[in-house]
Amino acid sequence: MFNTCRGSGDAWIFKNKTSRQILILLHTKRRTSFSEITLHINKAPSTTSWNLKRLLESNIVLKKKRDELFEFSLKNPKLVEKLLYRAADTLLDRSVDNYISLIDNL
Repeated sequence: MFNTCRGSGDAWIFKNKTSRQILILLHTKRRTSFSEITLHINKAPSTTSWNLKRLLESNIVLKKKRDELFEFSLKNPKLVEKLLYRAADTLLDRSVDNYISLIDNL
């Protein structure tokens, strides 16, 4: 189990757009290379690398060498799916709250 499950400070990962994009891609494809991730999320390799490093350090993503390339996958896909769903609800709730506050202030 990774750190986010124990309520540590790693919960930000699920609220970070780039990390979320990587997690969604890995959940969909199961395994993918660094170049595929970079192309899919449309970010610079340095940005992709920074986010993957945080996901690896948080023990959410696994990295394995296959042939000459590294492949990335989720350590616990079902748990990641559940946490992504919760993070999406939280973001939606905040967006609605911000919209209502904006309308109230008009």
